[in-house]
Amino acid sequence: MKKRMMILCLAVLLVGTTVIGGTFAGFNTETEQQATAQITTKSLSVNLIDTTIEDMQTPLAGSIETIGEEDAIMPGDVIPVSRSIQNDAEYDLYTRATIYKRWDKDALDASKIQLVLGNEEDWIVWHQDDEQVILYYRNPLKGISENGATDVTSEMISAVSVSGDIDNQYTGANIILEFEVDAVQMLAADAAIPAEWGVYPTFDEEGRLKSVSE
Repeated sequence: MKKRMMILCLAVLLVGTTVIGGTFAGFNTETEQQATAQITTKSLSVNLIDTTIEDMQTPLAGSIETIGEEDAIMPGDVIPVSRSIQNDAEYDLYTRATIYKRWDKDALDASKIQLVLGNEEDWIVWHQDDEQVILYYRNPLKGISENGATDVTSEMISAVSVSGDIDNQYTGANIILEFEVDAVQMLAADAAIPAEWGVYPTFDEEGRLKSVSE
């Protein structure tokens, strides 16, 4: 039996970024041993949520997570990475997500990083290439209810997998995932979406986003 190649210390660094209406919340890491959040926040209306553990929701804006440091990851392994978007504004809105993926070594092939995307009935895959995917969520997210409950999308991504044919040049490399999420108000969305996102939407009778076009 052919022995599988072990890739030592392969980690997945998840970099969460939230942007809406010109406001920003982001972070970076100062050391590989311990991530330190550097956060600048003015006003947030949508948050990146970790839903990897069933029935748990953890906001990720301003945090960084490393997966795979404890155990070596083998080529072809699938790493659970569930991410959703939460509306913490008082108004209903439509939201989109851009996911960037790359290795932390410039010469490595980003196509070897594969994203397992969410349900196509909930998400429109507007663009996808080796380094980037752009998703639009079909359902409007409701504003915060009177009892403080928030509306959350279904997962935009459920896992990350590494191609089974990577070779020794990938040993010790890290995978970087960067999430950018933003939103527009549901009110007057016919005009707001083209102005903010540069695409033209169509909706069904219930306000679900059916399609977007240039």
